[in-house]
Amino acid sequence: MAFTMTKVDLPNKADFDRVFEQALPFVAHERRRMGDDALKAALWQALQHVDSVVYEKDSYVVGMASLDTLNWGGVSYLLHKFPTYGADQTGSRSWWYSDDFQRVSADFVRAEGHVGIVTAFNPNTPASDAVANHFGNVSGDYFERPREVAYGDVFGPQQRTVSDQIKCFVIDLKAD
Repeated sequence: MAFTMTKVDLPNKADFDRVFEQALPFVAHERRRMGDDALKAALWQALQHVDSVVYEKDSYVVGMASLDTLNWGGVSYLLHKFPTYGADQTGSRSWWYSDDFQRVSADFVRAEGHVGIVTAFNPNTPASDAVANHFGNVSGDYFERPREVAYGDVFGPQQRTVSDQIKCFVIDLKAD
């Protein structure tokens, strides 16, 4: 498997539409909160206004996300926002669970000058369970296990969240 992460100015809209449709069964909380059309519009808008990354497996787009830099605790983290993940050409999502995905992700984070990843999440969802159970738990030596942190502890108590339930994962890179 050849897996890549590439920064882009703007992902391809047709790829986004396909990946979004594939992601729908896994984002039930946000679908209930916002509705499908509003969620799709918000994700696409975010990809247009901040740095974006496209994930490809064997030159086929399997996901995308918005990226930013978060200076927290005196160090720089990659702020991973609005991930939209789909399937590969065979309909499989196994790419996300691969050692290759974590290795390439860790290399990308390092190349960008960050010490790890911070991402907000809704607890007890398929996505949050996958991150909690998978990151730092593959054969490679790329990431520490995710730490669950209160949203306000990362972004400050002045930040109002959509829900008091939203939290953050802090996923530090393992030392070289």
